[in-house]
Amino acid sequence: MSQQPATQRPATLELSGPVIDIVWIPAADLRTDETTTDH
Repeated sequence: MSQQPATQRPATLELSGPVIDIVWIPAADLRTDETTTDH
């Protein structure tokens, strides 16, 4: 009974992990580009 929700819990965390990484990679690149142009 507790095995069904337990398996779904980590599945959502694993999916959110790579999604956040992909969104943060371009965000940091864009910020660095703006800072270099301002300098």
